Amino acid sequence: PPVKTIVDALALQQAHGKTPRLDLVLLSHQDEDHWTLINEMLDQVKARDIPLEVGRVIAGGTDWGSGAKAAIKRLVDLIPGENPQAQYYFTNATDYGDPLTGATTTVALDDVLVRTIIANTPSTVSKKNGTSAVVVVQLGGLGYVLPGDATFQTLAMANTKLKAWPSTPLPSVYMMSAPHHGALTTMTKKKDGDNSDLGE
Repeated sequence: PPVKTIVDALALQQAHGKTPRLDLVLLSHQDEDHWTLINEMLDQVKARDIPLEVGRVIAGGTDWGSGAKAAIKRLVDLIPGENPQAQYYFTNATDYGDPLTGATTTVALDDVLVRTIIANTPSTVSKKNGTSAVVVVQLGGLGYVLPGDATFQTLAMANTKLKAWPSTPLPSVYMMSAPHHGALTTMTKKKDGDNSDLGE
């Protein structure tokens, strides 16, 4: 059921004479709950005989295991062209590095821009979660921030990058999901649950 919406959308593309396509698959980091449904989705696509095509695969985080890499390879194998590759962020990365030259763009999909705020921040709270890619998906002047399982250290590094700009380079943020499924133990410094001061 979690992937049925995606598979149904791909089937709808096929029913209307379009090549079923995922333009971008972006995996925030390497924890299992952030990549295991790739296999389920591709199994459902195969069972329904949908000729899926993938445009690009980007993976944040570090220390990808063999199971995760195998799942990602299944996606990469659906990218047309010779020698397709997934793009892994193995180092600290941002599209908001230099205010003088302006923000770069991770991916542009027609009018939709995907920009990496931060990826691969070292973390003492949770090594894997801290390396999550935090991205903003932008359409016009509105943005949606996807923080993955960012820790408070990840978000502090994102703030450091953004504060270097004379004014915020981000669009008006329409929505943001809670980092790490809302877990205060990694989102905050004090780790004291509901008593946490999110301002710290």
